[in-house]
Amino acid sequence: MHPSVPRDEALRILDNIREKNNREILAILAEEQANEAQREAKLREVRDEAEKNRLEKIFGIERARASERIVSTSDRHEAQLREEMKRLGLM
Repeated sequence: MHPSVPRDEALRILDNIREKNNREILAILAEEQANEAQREAKLREVRDEAEKNRLEKIFGIERARASERIVSTSDRHEAQLREEMKRLGLM
């Protein structure tokens, strides 16, 4: 344990970090959910099969990027939390 930070204070710091990280992930998920709703609406409007196929390919790429963004953010959060736990002497 870091000598200048009592255990209860260290745990409070970690809780604050977790809350901030959870808010960030939830915001990303809400954004991506809205993006997915827009994709689905666009697909419902299109009648041409070739255009639908083109859009599906584009949307597949967008979905993959969104997934990478979520995983990357989650990985960053985990690393941040581990570093803070080390700094506070909890690991």
